[in-house]
Amino acid sequence: MPQIEISSSKGLVQKTGEGLVLTPATISAPGEAAAGSTNTLTQAAMTFVSNANDTDDRVYLPDPSDVAQGQIIRLFAVEGFELSAKGISTKINGTVVTNAQGAFSKELEVAASSLLECIRVSSTEWIVVKPASAGTPD
Repeated sequence: MPQIEISSSKGLVQKTGEGLVLTPATISAPGEAAAGSTNTLTQAAMTFVSNANDTDDRVYLPDPSDVAQGQIIRLFAVEGFELSAKGISTKINGTVVTNAQGAFSKELEVAASSLLECIRVSSTEWIVVKPASAGTPD
């Protein structure tokens, strides 16, 4: 059986060997800032979020209207950060995190060493699941 490797830079690659290897993407959580290309998550199978100076540093999920239904983005928080999303009136776990103009309004606090699964459930909502209760953005 060949080894299958999945990475954000190369996609799906077949190699000699055995098993499935997921190579994670990485993103640095910048200070509180509007969503942009450097602080918005990609659709990589796994992303490590690091370099947060404090828990007010923020990264964003993509606009759910730009992502396929059921898409899962897995995150590992190397350090604590805030998670929000892009889009118009976008929700995380039932709470609106962007206003009608698409501007940031709320975030979900993520503790260091947390593993999260972010699931696109509609064109305007993400569900974020982590080992315990994912909580409610505020």
